[in-house]
This record gives sequence, C-alpha cells and structure tokens, in this order.
Amino acid sequence: MSAVVQGLVGLMFKAPDWLLLRLSGSPQKTIGERKLLPSLQLVCSLAERQSPAIEEMPPVDARKMQADSPFDMDPPIAGVETRELSVPVKGGSIAVRAYAPEGASGTLPGLVYFHGGGWVIGDLDSHDGLCRRLAHLVGCRVFSVDYRLAPEHRFPTAADDCDAAYSWVLENAAELGVDPARLAAGGDSAGGNLTAVLCVRRIFFSSNCISVTRRTASTYSYVRIRAILRLRWNMV
Repeated sequence: MSAVVQGLVGLMFKAPDWLLLRLSGSPQKTIGERKLLPSLQLVCSLAERQSPAIEEMPPVDARKMQADSPFDMDPPIAGVETRELSVPVKGGSIAVRAYAPEGASGTLPGLVYFHGGGWVIGDLDSHDGLCRRLAHLVGCRVFSVDYRLAPEHRFPTAADDCDAAYSWVLENAAELGVDPARLAAGGDSAGGNLTAVLCVRRIFFSSNCISVTRRTASTYSYVRIRAILRLRWNMV
C-alpha cells in the first residue's frame, strides 16, 4: 500500500462522524448503550459491499487483497526496534520478527504473538503495526510468528509451528533478552485459537500454564492452578 493511499484513508477517517455514517449507508449501530465507532462502521460497510467476499476468494487472491488494502488499523509507530529471526520447525524453518522498545537492554517480559487470518491469510507485515504498538506500550519483547498457512499446509501444521516457535523462544530466552518466567503467548482471531491450542497442549505437561479464553474462572486450567497454589477465585 502506497503512502499516498494510506494518507488519503487517514484523512477520510478524520471526517466528522455524521459524514462517516452517511458514507456507511446506515444509522449508527448500537448494542444496548454501546455504539459502534463511525469509522469502524464505515470499514465494515465497505467490507460487506466487497464482491466476491474474501472467504469466497482463492487463497492467493485473498492474501493479495489483504496486502493491497488501503486500511491499516495499526499504522507503524516510532520507538521500536526489530530484527528478523529464523526458527527451525518440522520440515523446514519459519520466520519470526522480534520487536523491542528502542534502546531496550537487559531482560524484559516476552510475548510470542500469532496473527489472525482464518489460518489462510495474514503474515508478519499484516500485523507489523500491532506488534510494534504492543512492544512500545507494554514495554516487552514481542515475537511475531509467520506460521505456515492453509490450505497449502494442512492441520496441524500451524499449531505445530506455533508450538515450536514458543518453545524456541523459551529455550533461547537468555540470548533473546527475555525473562522465561514472564513469557506469554497471544494472538487475534485464528491466532487466539492457536494460543488456546498451545495452552491446552501444555496443560497436560506443565502446571504453570493458564488458558485465558473467557471471563469466568471455571476453566480446567483455572481450577487446576487454583488447587495447586490454593488461591482464592479473586486471586486468579
């Protein structure tokens, strides 16, 4: 996406709310007392008008459309350093992009991040701005994983890649400047599912993995860690 197009889109989203709603073609959507941001409503409206829908496209076309999209909800920010890494996985290797606050030194908390995209689209560049923002705002080292995508790589390749990447960061924590006791995994959409899979796999081998996939404290991992550490519900 060119800087010119990105700039024009940025100007569009600075338009008054009434104009954004007019362009979306419908009144502001509400759920109870909550209101959808006019800018996001416009993005959703434009996506709905797209033909064919992204889920009906061949994977190659869907990936190209995402790469060429003028909408960037997380434009890159300054103050973050990056470096490209290669992680060995079954059948080859995958790319991992490491992010850290500019000038960071010593040991920091870490986050291994799995991007969304329905297991079919998405890559390091599609979530570059988000990962930069996480590193900057949280003050941690972020490792974005370019796991292999379907349908070229069938299940459980993506899950295996994410597991291997997390294990690699954990095993190389000292060299990467990460505190292994403060290493988390996370992701959006399909990446959130891959995070849950990673946690479920490790729950049966480790007692210190808590799967945060809902707002209640009744999941197996919560119950198990509570019993081990004898914690009250309001402490987990």
